[in-house]
Order: sequence, then C-alpha cells, then structure tokens
Amino acid sequence: MAESEKQPAVRSRSRRRPARQPAADGDISRSLGRIEAGLQYLADEMAGEKDAAAQSRAAVHRRLDEQAGLIAKLTGDVAISVQVSAQAREHAKAIEERLDQEVAPAVAEWRKILSMGQGMAMLVGLGGALVASGVWLAFSYFGDAIAAAIRAALRIP
Repeated sequence: MAESEKQPAVRSRSRRRPARQPAADGDISRSLGRIEAGLQYLADEMAGEKDAAAQSRAAVHRRLDEQAGLIAKLTGDVAISVQVSAQAREHAKAIEERLDQEVAPAVAEWRKILSMGQGMAMLVGLGGALVASGVWLAFSYFGDAIAAAIRAALRIP
C-alpha cells in the first residue's frame, strides 16, 4: 500500500489524556477572566434573545387583538345584515298581505267592471246595428212613402 492509501490510525478509548500540570496564579486568573467574559457574552446574547422574544410576542398579541377586533366588527355586521334581511322579509310579507287584502279585490272588481263595460259596449253596438239596419230597410222599402209623408208634414210641394 502506498502512504496516501494508508488507513487512519484508530484511537483507542482506553487511552487516557495526560494529566494537566497545576497552573500558576496568573493562568487561573486569565482562565477565570475568559470564563467570566464567556458568561457575560452568553448573558448578553440571552438578554438580546429575551428582548427579541418579547417583541415577537408583543407583535403576535397585537395581531391577535387586531384579528379579534375584526371578528367582532364582522360579527356586528353579520348581525345587522341579518336584522335588515329580516326587516325586508317582514316588509315584503306586509306588502304581499296588503296586495292580497286590498289590491287583489280591487283588481278583481276592476276586471268585473271592465267585462261589464265590454258587454254593454257590445250590447249598444248590436242595438245600434239593429237600429241602423232597420232604418236602412225602412228607407229601402218604404222610402217613397216616407218621403211623401215628410213632405206632407212639412207642406213641401
């Protein structure tokens, strides 16, 4: 096998790390300073996250309040439209009842009067036709006698 193809060495878990040497006071202070700086950084990050979470929650609550207001407005609008449609139905029902009680009898009576008028017109027309035909017949057959009678009554030579 070539060197580049060698398999990596497997580390055994049983190997122990070498023990650390006790550090000097300056190293401990430096280590504590680093730890303190790391903790301060984490605290600052957590405070920033806390502020961001509070702002996010405030935005969510604001949107929920807006949605609740819109739902309340829509509920009111729906209630008003239901009342308006109920009033319209009752108004239409009242108009229909009035038509049935007042207008329908008047229309029926008007139709009765109209048919009676048409019957009278036909009767007058038939009577007029009969009179006209009687006069025509009278003049056709008795025209000379009627003319002589009229001349005699008026004393026309």
